[in-house]
Amino acid sequence: MQNLDDLLVRDVMTSEVVTVSPEDSVVAVGEVLAKKRISGAVVIENKQIVGVISKESFVTGVKYMGVNPIDVFKVKDFMMHKYDAANVDEPLSKVVDRMVGAPYRVDRVLVLDNGKLAGILTKGDIARLFAENAKGCFKVRDLMNLNPSTVRDYTPLGKIMNEITISKEKRVIVTAGEQIVGLITVLDLSLVLFEKLKQHRGKDVIDYIKLEDIITLNPITVKETADAAEAARIMVEKRIGGLPVYDKTLKGMLTTNDLVKGYKLFKDQKKHKK
Repeated sequence: MQNLDDLLVRDVMTSEVVTVSPEDSVVAVGEVLAKKRISGAVVIENKQIVGVISKESFVTGVKYMGVNPIDVFKVKDFMMHKYDAANVDEPLSKVVDRMVGAPYRVDRVLVLDNGKLAGILTKGDIARLFAENAKGCFKVRDLMNLNPSTVRDYTPLGKIMNEITISKEKRVIVTAGEQIVGLITVLDLSLVLFEKLKQHRGKDVIDYIKLEDIITLNPITVKETADAAEAARIMVEKRIGGLPVYDKTLKGMLTTNDLVKGYKLFKDQKKHKK
């Protein structure tokens, strides 16, 4: 087991980060992100960080494109200027506290070294630490979200897009009666939107997207009595941001956001035992 109290951000962060320019074509950047199946890139101008472009900002931006074809847009038209940052030598525990306590969702933290981009820290990185260190400490039911976002299998795509956009977890579970049909994530939606926008220039792509284009059928599920660390291991290995909790009926959802909270709880419990 690692000495978690001594971990710095540099010990956990990912050093390889995709960077783009505000003047880059959205199409060119989208193709890079789609090929790598990553959720975002850091926007750099004059060697300075000016924002991020992500799957969330892309899906939100599509709503305001009108009938303009996607190839007329640049990164600056879709990027978010606000971002979270930490120093490479900052204690990891302090950054985790900020992630948990933020009044808004924090998916990624840019890591700086003397003001320059050095890496990125995501909730997936914290989930990996939880999986490695918190075995046998929590059941899934101790951490899961009891009220995940759900839609029926007949829900119009426009409403599904809105639901994903406002959902804290950026994913929705598709149900038919008591059964789980599948899962739709903002990443899946953004990738399909991107491809359809390239194919159907200047048209409302919603008319060209079907449920089967964006849904992951028969998603991996977990029982509420399962070890949360084992569930975290599955999420990390499969690069999944959330697992529906299911046992005859839908019980909830376990996400990387829940695992970050679980990691903080685990650390706090260890601290109190000393």
